[in-house]
Amino acid sequence: MTVEVKEISKRSVVETAEDDLPANLKSTGVSSEIDYLKRLKLRTQIMANLKRTGEEGRDGARQDEIAIATFKSAEDTRIEKYYGKLIKLYNRSVDEDSGKKTDKLKAKMELAYLYSIYGYKNLYSLAHDLSEVQRVQKSNDEIKHLSENLDSLKET
Repeated sequence: MTVEVKEISKRSVVETAEDDLPANLKSTGVSSEIDYLKRLKLRTQIMANLKRTGEEGRDGARQDEIAIATFKSAEDTRIEKYYGKLIKLYNRSVDEDSGKKTDKLKAKMELAYLYSIYGYKNLYSLAHDLSEVQRVQKSNDEIKHLSENLDSLKET
């Protein structure tokens, strides 16, 4: 049995193996609630380990680890704030204490309202969306303030 291979179309582009990885590197960020909790736990473990071993401030050998563990971007801060509030709200909505039925109902209504706006998501995704809304709103306020300042400069 003989097999013939015929090239149907010719390549117009020659593929090369180039190292374009540095140009394509992007921050992956935190994509899930579990990743976020792991990062918080890792940050805590690094700081606790440094304190336990007493290497916290000596000769700068561990300064990179300290910098990594203590770094918190503005986005991280916003997400952390909303995530904490959502966890508290969720805990109030599932509280079994019979004396807090009105608080439980109010918390469920607040969660239902958030889910109706943003869709039914896990708490981390919801916190991320709320953080993004706050970031965009702040950016829009800054742009508005800048344009108002520019308008006042034109009038003078």
